[in-house]
Amino acid sequence: MAKSKVTVRSDSITPKIGMVGCVVCDDVRVEDNGKIILIGVYAGDIVVPQFPADIPLRVYFSVRIEGAGTGILETEIITQPIGEDEFTTKIQGKVQFDSTEMKMHETGIPTPPLECKVERSSFLFVRWRSDGDDWQQLICKRIILQGDESRGEPS
Repeated sequence: MAKSKVTVRSDSITPKIGMVGCVVCDDVRVEDNGKIILIGVYAGDIVVPQFPADIPLRVYFSVRIEGAGTGILETEIITQPIGEDEFTTKIQGKVQFDSTEMKMHETGIPTPPLECKVERSSFLFVRWRSDGDDWQQLICKRIILQGDESRGEPS
């Protein structure tokens, strides 16, 4: 899981939220007993057989929440072709959560299914924010062609 040091803030109606980590995967399912199943976890590069590629993705966020109320977790998934400065895809979303516990607890928040379209080798960035704070980058992964050994670093 990616980890991020985050300062959280709160007011009297919004619970504090802190990021514990996140996972990029193909799908997230919830069992009848409440257990979470992460399917097709991308531990390293995202490898595709050809370009252009339509990649179905989900991101599972593990968060720490303190206080009762309704909160919003905002997410961004950005793709940027390797060697270029401009991004080509930007998917933004908001996930609303309700916390009924006043004490601190951890929970998971999955994004809805996302379709990431890429034309060539790219970087995939996952960012988040809560309560209008600055965006925090959690993950940077390469999307590469199967068998491609080229290396690139995020710009």
